[in-house]
Amino acid sequence: MPKPSFTIADRDLVALLIAIKHIAVEQFGMHRTNTGMPFLAFQTLHYIDNRHGATMKDIAHLFCITPPSATSLIKTLMKRKLVVPKTDATDRRKTILTVSPAGARLLARERNRMIGNITKIFSVLSPHDRTELVKIFRAIVAAHTTK
Repeated sequence: MPKPSFTIADRDLVALLIAIKHIAVEQFGMHRTNTGMPFLAFQTLHYIDNRHGATMKDIAHLFCITPPSATSLIKTLMKRKLVVPKTDATDRRKTILTVSPAGARLLARERNRMIGNITKIFSVLSPHDRTELVKIFRAIVAAHTTK
């Protein structure tokens, strides 16, 4: 299989995506939630909420961390009663993670806060450009989401 060739536009895109992430983190405090929870924990909750049947192994893979680090992250969420572990019905060795009602409430609050932050970041775009950007992001996510 031939190696993909990268254009200047590809390199610009990488730099721009990293810059947008830094803008979000620096200007809007997206490194922590309003509750003081690290953003990684929020991302983990969001992932578990959207990926039914998520496991510790999935978390480790998603964030490129070791299984013990994933376990530590999940145990912190469990101590805060934001995540509930359940034994898989078909494989008793497997633990499925679900978001608790308290976790769902936290997710809703933080998502609303982030909507405000994202609105500020992208307010420099016209409504038409924002709509087009959402279409582009959806196409990228759909093309790369495993079912």
